[in-house]
Amino acid sequence: MRQYLCSLKLVLILLTLHACHNKGDSRLSTSRDSGESIMNDLNQYYYTLKTMVDSDYTQHFPNILDSNNLGILGPPTDNDSIYMLEVTNKLTEKNIVEDYKQNNIALYSASDTCLLPFQKFKSLREHIHMRFRQCLVNKYPIPNFVYSDYFDNSTQSRLSKDFSIYVLESEPYKNIADSLITNNEMLLEKWKSGFSRGVAISLKREVIIYWVIIW
Repeated sequence: MRQYLCSLKLVLILLTLHACHNKGDSRLSTSRDSGESIMNDLNQYYYTLKTMVDSDYTQHFPNILDSNNLGILGPPTDNDSIYMLEVTNKLTEKNIVEDYKQNNIALYSASDTCLLPFQKFKSLREHIHMRFRQCLVNKYPIPNFVYSDYFDNSTQSRLSKDFSIYVLESEPYKNIADSLITNNEMLLEKWKSGFSRGVAISLKREVIIYWVIIW
């Protein structure tokens, strides 16, 4: 499965453009204008990514990006029509954490030993007879954060241990009762298609990652 991922890092772009500027009396004004132009281009790119899916899936994302943005990761894969979007920002309003604590359908630690990252679906399909873990039955799919700047190979989520993952909404392809799921095949049938959206937050790093996956 080929995956096309585009990542924009605002700081690197700014540094590149500053290095290319001609030095002169209007340097400060030119720098300011260039910064605004970069933000406009970034927001246009962001808008394009969001309009690829129904707005209900990205309703928890920021309306616009500002200087608190740390990166964008998207858009989808081609063959399996999988859409993934991640936006990473500095966490400037810590009071929103309480809102997420009150309004979520699941809260996981990035270091939990029983999670259902989307990449695990691929492994389950390729190795359908691998040992079934009963703890996966009532788990919601989350992204595989392998491309995040906060990647940690020691966790199942592939996200640094100081992150908490809030699942805000998730729906499966089929409403198969958990009591009927006895093996990998049944679990995969339930999640044959669907979506999941939420945020991952690290208070230690003061970072928030907005995410959505649709497959």
